[in-house]
Amino acid sequence: MGFTISYKPLFEIRLLHHYFLDSVSENEDYTVFDLADAELQQQLLANYDSRKFLHIQPTEACAILLRQYNCVFRQLADKIVVAIKSVWDAVSESYRPEMPLPSDLAFTFQINIVDPNFIHYTNILLEKSQGQQEYFFENRALTNRRTYPSLSQWAPQRSAGTWYHQGEILVDDAAAPSQTLIAEAILGSGSPTQNFTVDPAVNDAPVNYVNRNDWCLFAGKICTLDTGLIERSQNVAVTVWHPSGVQVYPKIAAFEDHTSKIQIRWEEWEEGLYQITLSDPVSSYTADHRVFVYKSGARPEGIIRIHAVADAPEYNLLTEDGSLRAGNQLRTFELRYKNRSTTWRYLGSQFSNIPESGPHPLTQHGFVAISVPNAEGDTVNLLPNPALPMVKAERTLAFTEFYKLVSEIYINS
Repeated sequence: MGFTISYKPLFEIRLLHHYFLDSVSENEDYTVFDLADAELQQQLLANYDSRKFLHIQPTEACAILLRQYNCVFRQLADKIVVAIKSVWDAVSESYRPEMPLPSDLAFTFQINIVDPNFIHYTNILLEKSQGQQEYFFENRALTNRRTYPSLSQWAPQRSAGTWYHQGEILVDDAAAPSQTLIAEAILGSGSPTQNFTVDPAVNDAPVNYVNRNDWCLFAGKICTLDTGLIERSQNVAVTVWHPSGVQVYPKIAAFEDHTSKIQIRWEEWEEGLYQITLSDPVSSYTADHRVFVYKSGARPEGIIRIHAVADAPEYNLLTEDGSLRAGNQLRTFELRYKNRSTTWRYLGSQFSNIPESGPHPLTQHGFVAISVPNAEGDTVNLLPNPALPMVKAERTLAFTEFYKLVSEIYINS
């Protein structure tokens, strides 16, 4: 009786960036990659390589786990793949991991941006609050709202009467989203209005993109939390939960030097996502935080954490009997970055009135036909698109906390 040992895919993560994959056709129709015909999709993928803008690698702790469970990791042009050493099970007629995976196993990968222009053509917010925030993605649907195959959470729900940065990604209903909305620039100052573009649906469902709800506090040796409570250390309770769900007791320094801050030290604790609750019964203050503690040198610009057993069956890596998933049953997750849409401003001697048009999508492929008036009021057609997607953030005097995004095109004629 013989047996075969081979490496089989355990899971994949597709890395989709719509700046490189969406296109504008000759008839000036904007086409989302997923809605393009198969031939066009193949053409776009042939020239697509996520490694030009993202570098993804296992953390040091994850690299040890990959070796321990006989796994190999690869970042390919359009995805990352983890394969595992497997054996054929004649009873179930399926492959199984040679070494069974424990239910609490999680693989962690760090994301680093390698293209300095990434922020210009990628629709992510230009600023993160508190300065410690980065992006955190995982295959858990119930902990934070996600829908398979997305690793990104649903975006925040649009609130009527609330103003947003141009480009902010929102949904119409946080409980049951039916539309993804993209905020346009705030119009006017006396009686402000703001329009929202409805993003195209795919398979009759809104698309999950990387957004504000994917932010998470990151900490190396120290995490600093500002309570806003001055010298209340005798009342504030700090409760910390380990990624396993067990309460732990790291070193804590509270309200030192008459500040309102609490510091938590992580030198003795392994990497992972920790939950923290701050509470003060005297002032009725309470705050919940989640902090990803990283142990791989410099702070990464994002983390992907894949659990062998998630909190929803569609996110589990293996079948119920522990077999590998084959063919189209393989767990193939997605991480999507949306391309920016900006206001296009034309500058030069013939455009002394500085005409603007938009918002228009920034794409690597295709041409958006633009017509604007020149200084004499005559219409100028077929103006160039931004050659290099350098984006300016501008704020008005009336709404200094919100920015609009502008691409400037200079025409020397």
